[in-house]
Amino acid sequence: MIIESLSPHNLHAGIHLMLGLWPHNSFEETHTDCQAILTNRNEACYLVKNEEVYIAFVHITLRYDYVEGAENTPVAYIEGMSAGKMRQSVS
Repeated sequence: MIIESLSPHNLHAGIHLMLGLWPHNSFEETHTDCQAILTNRNEACYLVKNEEVYIAFVHITLRYDYVEGAENTPVAYIEGMSAGKMRQSVS
C-alpha cells in the first residue's frame, strides 16, 4: 500500500472516495472542496492506494475555533475518513 497526499494527479480518485462517504454532495461541489484543500495550508488529505486502486482517504484540518473536548488550539480535526474499500482490497 502507498499513502499519497491529495494532488492534481489523484484529485478525481479523491473526489470519488469522498462521494462514497458523502453521496449527497455533487461531483462539482466535492471538486471545489478538493481544490480548496490543495491550496489551504490548514488542510490536508491523504489517499491510500493498493496496487493501482485508491481504497481509502482521510481529510484533516487545523481548527482554531471550538472543538469539543479540546483545551488548546489549533486542534487537528478529522473532517472525514473512509476505509470502505480497504476490506475488499486488502487481505
